[in-house]
Parts: sequence; C-alpha cells; structure tokens
Amino acid sequence: MTSEMTERDLSTSERLPLAALLALATSGFITILTEALPAGLLPQMGSSLKQWSGSLSHFTQ
Repeated sequence: MTSEMTERDLSTSERLPLAALLALATSGFITILTEALPAGLLPQMGSSLKQWSGSLSHFTQ
C-alpha cells in the first residue's frame, strides 16, 4: 500500500460484494428448499392419497 491511499479508498476496495453474496445465498436457499420440501411432504401426500409414503417416494426423484 502506498501512503497516497486514503481511508475512503481502503474502505471501498475492501467492501464485501453484498449483491453477489445475496444472490448466492438466495439461490442456495431455493435449491435446498426445492430438494428437501417434497421429501418432507411425503407423509401428507401419502395420507391424502391413501398410499404409503414410501410408495410415493419415486415422485420426488
């Protein structure tokens, strides 16, 4: 670092890329949600269709 850089220059160059991190976190959340939600709903699906939830598990793959 040179002495010519001010505190403002340092603070802007060391900031986190919040927009990119937010996009990554949102996409990760949606991906995990869409993978895990159907498996969590199998008991309710099975009871409403009067089927064993294990026989419905091939619908989530």
